[in-house]
Amino acid sequence: MYVEHVLVEHSDRYVKASFLERQFGDLVGDGLLVSEGDLWRQQRRRIQPAFQPPLSAPTPRR
Repeated sequence: MYVEHVLVEHSDRYVKASFLERQFGDLVGDGLLVSEGDLWRQQRRRIQPAFQPPLSAPTPRR
């Protein structure tokens, strides 16, 4: 999958444009949107569980 290639496997090859930092830096600080390298990796690992499917499916109500 292309998105996984860019965002996960080879994120070090794709540098965010500096205009993102200039435009959003004051708003989001060193957030996931504008961070790079190890800081980006650390933040991504923290937020990733929010995007995972639940471990168990909810049981239907009767």
